[in-house]
Amino acid sequence: MREADKVHTKGNPFFFFVMTTSNHRPFTFPPGRIDLPSKTSERRGGIKYSDYAISKFIRDASSKPWFKHTVFVIVADHCASSAGKAELTVENYHIPLIIYAPGGQLPTGHIKAITSQMDFAPTLLGLLNWSYPSRFFGHDVRSTSPDEGHAIIGNYQKRGHIEEGNFIVLKTVRKSVAYRYDFASHSMINIPLDAERITETISYYQVASYLFKHGLYNALTTDEFADYMKQGRKIAAKSRSTE
Repeated sequence: MREADKVHTKGNPFFFFVMTTSNHRPFTFPPGRIDLPSKTSERRGGIKYSDYAISKFIRDASSKPWFKHTVFVIVADHCASSAGKAELTVENYHIPLIIYAPGGQLPTGHIKAITSQMDFAPTLLGLLNWSYPSRFFGHDVRSTSPDEGHAIIGNYQKRGHIEEGNFIVLKTVRKSVAYRYDFASHSMINIPLDAERITETISYYQVASYLFKHGLYNALTTDEFADYMKQGRKIAAKSRSTE
């Protein structure tokens, strides 16, 4: 709050990334905030303190002059015990993503399509009606068909990609396995491997790794941006000529 007030006083916009780790071992938090003890209440206390901290943050922010001009995003990374007992347990990666605009800047709604954290940024910028070039891996899920929804999930040793119920898991030592996943029953049945789906899954992780390793996942250069705008004008002109 102090940092936001400082920036706002100078008349500048701000973007803050705030991370909470209270829902991780050893589940410690300041005393006297909730009706459970620190540490010994373990995850139950960590969850309740997280809920307290987020609600207090929003309540405190609501008294600030910048509150109604700010968009708040609350998102998790994974559920408890996300490593799973076998492969990757898909339901343990089902997380909340809440976009809250108290000033009414954004339309309200509920997105039910399969999405991933990589879709968050382009979806938010789409809600803000921004037009921009980027290297985002994800997309604005409001402008794509629900059938095209997909997600990437992984842990320390396994990487997965799920689309249309087909779940590919990349394992160590160049091994992979395929499942048919049912989102209603959470059942996961082995199915034959499909070379195209395996290649697609590998590409998400390998391309991301390559871009990061070689310093290529950056903002577009001036020339790249100019080319993007040029192509956009061509597409717009072609659209007008065919209407």
